[in-house]
Amino acid sequence: RDFCLSRGLGDVYKRQTLQREQFITFETAMSNVDQEVNQSQKLAEKITQDVNSHISGISDTLKQAS
Repeated sequence: RDFCLSRGLGDVYKRQTLQREQFITFETAMSNVDQEVNQSQKLAEKITQDVNSHISGISDTLKQAS
């Protein structure tokens, strides 16, 4: 009986350890996703600025040509 109880507790501890490792892995993955989203937002802002700058340049060129 003590053997079965001890074994059952061992299984519980193993599951807790596995769940903790999975949570840490998930937490790390979510942190990586946050970093990727932030980098993507910065890149999108830069692209938007570049496009607006080019449009402004084209607009100026067309005004001078008219």
